Amino acid sequence: MKDLKNKVVVITGAGSGIGRSLAIKMHNNGAKLALNDFNKQSLDETLSIIGNIDQIYNEVFDVSKKEEFYQFSKNVVSHFKKVDVVINNAGITNGSITAVDTTIESYEKVLGVNLWGMIYGTLAFMPELRKQKESSVVNISSIWGLLGSPYQSAYSTSKFGIRGFTEALAAEELCNKTGVVVLS
Repeated sequence: MKDLKNKVVVITGAGSGIGRSLAIKMHNNGAKLALNDFNKQSLDETLSIIGNIDQIYNEVFDVSKKEEFYQFSKNVVSHFKKVDVVINNAGITNGSITAVDTTIESYEKVLGVNLWGMIYGTLAFMPELRKQKESSVVNISSIWGLLGSPYQSAYSTSKFGIRGFTEALAAEELCNKTGVVVLS
């Protein structure tokens, strides 16, 4: 997508790091933003940095909650009447701990945010993305989606899952000629 002017870009995890940087860059390139983070204070800081918030829709929720994500997608479409780009960026890690010592609850939490949050975000917005002449889904993975990292088993598992889902979906969208570009 060469021109972001007036394109509606959804970014999860926009309260810090990569998500915040993406939000600032997209806004500076003329995009209308729909932002999410689970931390209201962090998301408010991003909005404050960007400044001109009249073209920004935002909601605070946990992307691992399917119902909340699907409601967010409905709210974004209702607000902007379209969506052009979805960037599933929200992600967490559980720190540096062995695979055996990582609790099931930690695996569930990391996979819930990183993997399920990405799946919910993609599927919730896909019908709207397919209506556009040109649209994109970007699912943020990492080097740990290519190589298993010691003491990061939950995180690596989630990032491998993101890459697998994204590569499969990209091939399907290309084969079906939907026009949706899917990237990781």
